[in-house]
Amino acid sequence: MDSGRSIPSIMLNRNALATGSANLLRSGIRSGEYVRVRPGAYVAREDREGASDDELYRQRMLAAAASARRPLVFSHDSAANMWGLPGVGAWPPRVHLLAPRDTGGRSHGDIQRHCLGDDPHAVVIDGIRVTSLARTLVDVACTSTFMRAVAMIDSGLRMPRSGETRWNLGRAHTTSDELRAVLNGLLPYPGSAKAFKAIEFGDGLSGSALESVSRVQMHLLGVPAPELQVAFSDADGHIGDADFYWRHLDLIGESDGKAKYAGREASPSGKSAEQVLWEEKQREDRMRAVTSGFLRWDWSTAISRHRFAATMRKHGLLPG
Repeated sequence: MDSGRSIPSIMLNRNALATGSANLLRSGIRSGEYVRVRPGAYVAREDREGASDDELYRQRMLAAAASARRPLVFSHDSAANMWGLPGVGAWPPRVHLLAPRDTGGRSHGDIQRHCLGDDPHAVVIDGIRVTSLARTLVDVACTSTFMRAVAMIDSGLRMPRSGETRWNLGRAHTTSDELRAVLNGLLPYPGSAKAFKAIEFGDGLSGSALESVSRVQMHLLGVPAPELQVAFSDADGHIGDADFYWRHLDLIGESDGKAKYAGREASPSGKSAEQVLWEEKQREDRMRAVTSGFLRWDWSTAISRHRFAATMRKHGLLPG
């Protein structure tokens, strides 16, 4: 399956030696034309410069796959990256692979092997084999923090939007029932108890990683669970769907990731940042006019338990 992403070419020392082009590769390395991704593997500098953290981690996976003597199955965070799931926090320093249960395969260097057996439902994305969407989410939930797991599960439960990786792959979404079935089929499985909790908490109505992080913070702080994606209207018609709504307080909450204001490329509609910002301001004014309260927060607030609690307390969602 093709994700629609740009795939950089990986140049290997051993291939250069075999084809007689080792001197050209060494010259390119000395001049800075090529940059090392992992031992013996390089990409063009232009593929590194300006690349996002997601892209840089993906390059390491592509290099590991190109360097391997036999086909690999990428799993856990590595598969999550290939599926386009949101990584809350940094991607790990190693790429993650599945290995047969009876091999006792070793982890070394930038490779982390998990001797958990194969995934019969693995798929190929951009030329490399990765665990299925459901298996990926289960593996992450068993090994990651509750917050990181929920952000990925929420994303996996949500129908993909046009342009997102899963949309380009022609894959829809998974379900909580499918995740539970996959996890049950792996038992006994390390981390399964916390994975079940993350699956139960997952909600496909959560529209972004920021909304998922906010939901987790609310849960951990004891904030009353809000309704998600509640539609609001006024005399002029539909205003929009609020990220969060506390009906007992008639209070709307909006998490603002700022990405939608970043520029023309960040807006699926192709609108300018100024136009998107103006429309969002109009939307907020209309929502404020039909409810008793409105609050907005960003990533820096959501990721800080202290700041997030202060915001919730200010609006009557936590005791003073």
